[in-house]
Amino acid sequence: MSAVARIAEPTVLAAYDTPTRASSSRARHVYAQASGDEVTLTVQGDGIHVFNPSTLHTSASYSLGPSSSFPCAAFSRSAKGKHSATIAALDAKSNLCELRAWASDSSDKQEGSSQHPKAKTIETSVHSIHALDADDRLLLLTTDGQFQVLNSGFDVVAKAAIPRPGASARKVFIFNDAKTCNFLSASVKHSAAAIAIAALEDDETLYLSVAVVDVDGNLSNLVDCEVSLRNQDVVDISCSETGHVSFLLRSGDWHLHRFSMESSSLTISDPIRSICLSSSLSASQSSLLSLGSTHVLLAVPSASDLTLLLWDLQFGVVLSHHQRTLPASLTASSLSSEPTVVLLDLAQCGSDRVVLIASPAPSPSVSGKKTSKTSNAGLRSTVYVAQCTVPARSSIGSALGRATQTARWLASASTDAATAAASSSSSATSEQDPEVAHAAAVESGREDMLRALETAMSQADAAAVEKVWADWYAEETRLVRTHFVDSQMRKLKIRRGDLQGVLKYVRKDGGLAEEEEEEEEEEEEKKTRRKTMAMAMWR
Repeated sequence: MSAVARIAEPTVLAAYDTPTRASSSRARHVYAQASGDEVTLTVQGDGIHVFNPSTLHTSASYSLGPSSSFPCAAFSRSAKGKHSATIAALDAKSNLCELRAWASDSSDKQEGSSQHPKAKTIETSVHSIHALDADDRLLLLTTDGQFQVLNSGFDVVAKAAIPRPGASARKVFIFNDAKTCNFLSASVKHSAAAIAIAALEDDETLYLSVAVVDVDGNLSNLVDCEVSLRNQDVVDISCSETGHVSFLLRSGDWHLHRFSMESSSLTISDPIRSICLSSSLSASQSSLLSLGSTHVLLAVPSASDLTLLLWDLQFGVVLSHHQRTLPASLTASSLSSEPTVVLLDLAQCGSDRVVLIASPAPSPSVSGKKTSKTSNAGLRSTVYVAQCTVPARSSIGSALGRATQTARWLASASTDAATAAASSSSSATSEQDPEVAHAAAVESGREDMLRALETAMSQADAAAVEKVWADWYAEETRLVRTHFVDSQMRKLKIRRGDLQGVLKYVRKDGGLAEEEEEEEEEEEEKKTRRKTMAMAMWR
């Protein structure tokens, strides 16, 4: 039986004072990267601290002084369940980075247990570094989106081509066991050891780029594709080993897609699910973390609170949630009367814990001089750890009965329509806001489906369950695709009538495009009905 989804009360793991001097860097104050059952915290102007979240104790700690600056998170390796090494990247001169590795004696847990780290300066602007399970190699992503494999001596042993010249790396996802990646074709999966996926940005365009690391440490199969969303609109991205990727927009819209990879191509679907978050959730400062399948943890800050929502985006429902008050040391600056902008970062540690960092957004100095105190002086970044139980896979059974608790987190005609009307400077109109209408239609269909499913399941009617699911899936897919196309056309100021007028007379292989689309949709619907998805997911 599937585990019941649950987010436990977050526990404070550590807290760190923000630097008292301003920095030209826009780096986060604290980074976290997990490896096995350990999490490594990298703190600007402080050092690196390795924790065991289950005991809240440090495994190793390296103080590097107030001048230390890091472009990304450090990581740690473990051997036989014990901490063995920590690897970090430190800012050096312009376009230079120093890589350091501390070997740790597990019997010596004193601060700075290794006083003589191995170090090498490389002429590379680093976005992030990651452990590879094979040997002692590490994977490095440059700021321009190039993947490199380095050996234990920090020599480059393999590098991929720069996928999009002029683009820059935004976020990266590493899957160290390629065999679990369902989005890979059989031929790619056979030779792959690890998969690296980078989100790249270039002006207004967003791309996904995938590289394969084989068992010998070689890089291959570098493919990418363009995402049909404006880069500036995207707040955060989540990605899972099942090939589900989600994009959270500043508007509160949240789109779930699927992608697949062949040997020479990467394709991403139209949205298979779209929801619109309530205006009570500040989407622009939110953070996402995939917890496998279509389960995504959403962290949202407000002026004084932190909200954690565990979603199953397959069904658009909240499985569990938790709220807690943010500490005053994070939100009340002694040098500024302005509200503190809180940034959140999430990392998964092991199979049942998540690490959350709440930190003040980097700010310029009060006087505009680099040497003056910042408006963040007196604030502290806080690191939390929380147990998080997640079902092994998305299922109808887990989603049943969740619609009521989910409604408060979604835009609805009764709440957000009033907000939109109050904020509108235009005169009253008889046309309903398209976003509100879409949210209402989706929520109504979801409620009807869940009620029908409960009835069919209580009667143990497998055929009825399958039919309810297939009918709802087809209708919701139609609604999501229509809404996605309409929203893109509104941005481009294209009327649907204009587009339909063009498509109506476009012929393909001697037949009307619309007729072929209808035939394809009918065939897809037949395939869907033949599947026993509902019963398989229910079990």
